Amino acid sequence: MAELIGKDPEAGKTYMIWAVPSSEAGSAYLPDDVIASVIKTAATVELKVSDITFEGATVSAIRKGCDVFYTGIVDKSNYSPEGVIDDLAYGGGTKQYSDYNGPLEGKVLDFLPKVIPGTTYVLWAIPYKEEKGYKTEELVAVEIPVPALTYDGTATINIGNIVATVSSVSATITPGTDCYKFYYSYMKEQTLANYSTDKEVISYLITNGDSSKEAKNFERASLEPGTKGFLVAVALNEKGQLGSLVKVQADSKEISYNSSISVDVAIEAGTVSTTLTLTPTGNPVKFRYVHMKLSDFKSYPYWGNEETVKQALIMNGNVTEIVTAELKNHQLVIEDIAFNSEYVLFMIAVDADGNPSSTVTKKEYTSAKPTYVRKERDADLWNASVPEVTIDKIEKDKFYTVSYTVKPKSACKVFYVFAGPADYLTGMYDEQIRYVMQNGVKQTTTYSGSTYGTLPTNINVTWIDEEGRFYEVSKTVVDAPTQ
Repeated sequence: MAELIGKDPEAGKTYMIWAVPSSEAGSAYLPDDVIASVIKTAATVELKVSDITFEGATVSAIRKGCDVFYTGIVDKSNYSPEGVIDDLAYGGGTKQYSDYNGPLEGKVLDFLPKVIPGTTYVLWAIPYKEEKGYKTEELVAVEIPVPALTYDGTATINIGNIVATVSSVSATITPGTDCYKFYYSYMKEQTLANYSTDKEVISYLITNGDSSKEAKNFERASLEPGTKGFLVAVALNEKGQLGSLVKVQADSKEISYNSSISVDVAIEAGTVSTTLTLTPTGNPVKFRYVHMKLSDFKSYPYWGNEETVKQALIMNGNVTEIVTAELKNHQLVIEDIAFNSEYVLFMIAVDADGNPSSTVTKKEYTSAKPTYVRKERDADLWNASVPEVTIDKIEKDKFYTVSYTVKPKSACKVFYVFAGPADYLTGMYDEQIRYVMQNGVKQTTTYSGSTYGTLPTNINVTWIDEEGRFYEVSKTVVDAPTQ
């Protein structure tokens, strides 16, 4: 084939080979004299690697005779052609639909978020085919030997003052002399004890630590009080030469309660929001609180255990923290509560050093019961303010997509929209109002939305007027269009 076309045939190309027998002088050639055959070379993916440094490489994957291909990246120690073929049968590899030319790092060809210096990677590719069963001879692969870092450099890194709380440590990490890049991490004392030399710690940082080329405001949160540990970092220069390991003691504080600070709370409960007026004692700079329905408090994650809530507040774990200076008139407004429902509030004060108050403030209350406007009983008031629902479009594939617009009237302060099957709304009118408010979309101006599913379905709207009255749900039924 190469002799006939004067060069090596290209992968994935289709060639036509033809011939005719020699004719006698003066005889005309006829179409039937031509013999021909079509030859198609096997499809493949051309892989190339260039610019290999300790930070990665530039790689390219060019399709040859195929539209789609699978690819993957793996450590050389874990690579075998037979293993790749087996993995493909179980959904292995990443399906690619276009050529690629770019960095090795970055989740493009496969999941490789971080290049580890000193690792030899294998980049592989195989054309996709509809029929099942791949063969190792269809697989192409290239090795990418990423150079290791060396330990003969003088690059430096600076770790600023450690700021510690009972649950966190933080510091600023700043590049120093000849620093091109640095690795850093927080290591607990017992973890660090497993590494006998600085080189072993540095190897850990290269493999498991974070890296940056710019100053970082580092914070390790969710620590237990009194955790012993170190912030460790190492710098390297542009040649990949590592400097000395830097270790700075970074212990979280023991819990130290401040008995001179506290907070009292006065509660003014509305139907859709609660106003908390805080009266601090001492000079707290922050408050932390948990606010939830009483029924939710008795379930996960607290199971009704006040000591568990106290620990969450002390550790600042999945609680809300507010800064005292940001409050206006010492008031905090909690929006979007459910009406006529029991709530519980837990709150502590925190001083400038992060120490919590020794006491936890607990308050229980019931949100206000609203005034209802009923469709039949208060027809004039209900009809005068009911938002207008317009069905804009109904499209069908397997199911229906209903596009709609809800336009409020002037008396409407806020409205809630929930679209769904009719059997989603059950119970009395007040239960239906509560369901739409909790599960719907809250709006104050004209709203356009859509819902996907079977028909009929309901566009359910409830609203609150300027007087604070709650309106029975308006239900716009959308039936399947006639064929």
